[in-house]
Amino acid sequence: MIQRRLPAVRASLAALRLALYPALLSILLLVACSPPGANFVPTFVPPATPGPPAASTYTVEYGDIAESIVMRGRVAAAQEALLMFPLAGTLKALHISPGDRVRAGDLLAELDAPGAEQEVVRAQFNLEQALRRLEVAELQRERVAQPPLSTAADLLAAQIALERAAAELRYAQIEYDRALSRPWDPPETTEAYSWTLQLNVWNYELAQANLAQVQQAQQQSRNSQRIDQAIQELEVEIAQGQVEQARWLEAVALEKLSNTQLMAPFSGLVVSIEKRAGDQVGAYEVVGVVADPDDLWIVATILEQDVERIAVGQPATVRLDAYPNEKYVGAVLQISSQSIHWQGQTAYEVTVALDGDQDAPAVIRMGADVTVAGRSKEAVLLVPTSAILTIGGRPYVELVAAEHANDVERVEIQIGLANDAQTEVVAGLEAGQIIRIP
Repeated sequence: MIQRRLPAVRASLAALRLALYPALLSILLLVACSPPGANFVPTFVPPATPGPPAASTYTVEYGDIAESIVMRGRVAAAQEALLMFPLAGTLKALHISPGDRVRAGDLLAELDAPGAEQEVVRAQFNLEQALRRLEVAELQRERVAQPPLSTAADLLAAQIALERAAAELRYAQIEYDRALSRPWDPPETTEAYSWTLQLNVWNYELAQANLAQVQQAQQQSRNSQRIDQAIQELEVEIAQGQVEQARWLEAVALEKLSNTQLMAPFSGLVVSIEKRAGDQVGAYEVVGVVADPDDLWIVATILEQDVERIAVGQPATVRLDAYPNEKYVGAVLQISSQSIHWQGQTAYEVTVALDGDQDAPAVIRMGADVTVAGRSKEAVLLVPTSAILTIGGRPYVELVAAEHANDVERVEIQIGLANDAQTEVVAGLEAGQIIRIP
């Protein structure tokens, strides 16, 4: 049976070859016609990364060094004032802008306070009325203090009449006595002198009674005058009290009005404005800042570990951010005794006063770099500050071996004075040794 099937299998294989020949031929033609490298898969080769530059070296030698302490600060004025209202309200008007020059007493801003001006006018009117009433009361007191002219004239007339009656009585008595001494006179004559004497006695008694009546009236007038004077004195005191009350009310009204008006405390420059017209302002909330640009200083910050390196009176140089090519000279004026928290560290504020003969720009609040000249030494071992490394806060340098330049040894050192360029080496190195600068 197998032998019978072999011819059929051979026939099938031959047919399969004939069917595959065209396909194989097409593939060969496609490969032959493709451009060179068409079946090549490229690979990316990155550019070579440059290695670190070769480290330089430095030969340790003696030299002079001056310590310098660099601080960051800002320009401030010796005299600054925060502009604040003592009460809350709406900012009705703002008459200044940053950079404006103001004079002491200038009106800078106003709060909306309805009725404040009317209260001042009313209080001033009431004070004027009270002053008028006091003036009238004082004039009335002076008038009452003077005795009435009619009473004084009546008293004088009564006294004169009494004196005249007394004189006439004495004369009549003399004449009557003479008549009695002349017995030869007729009785009618003596009787006439007697009647004349009696009339003068009655006239004298009448003058006495009239004087007593006038004196009594005068006493009554004095009593009435004393009462009137006491009343008028009380009226004056009441008027004085009303004047004092009116003055107090005027002062209250003026103070209330002044609390709605912000005046320049001194002549200077408007540094900043924090509010605009129409804004709500709280009591003692800062509206702006005024400063005196004629007396400037720098407020800088120094870290706690460096504060002992400076002292009051040390010279300093200042460079302003906007004027990096200009250098201004000054001195340390004050070192704060209270520490502050600055950039996560304990620090102190240092005030540097600029010399007055410099034309420093009035750039209040501008940043500034302050360099304070510190101690100095001569003929000490020096190394570049950039060559000093630290491990655990302990400084060291890399000492180059004399035999092999590529071999370095870490040498711990003790340092002294330092600035940005150089550092004094107190122990650990000798002159002539070579160190590596990373």
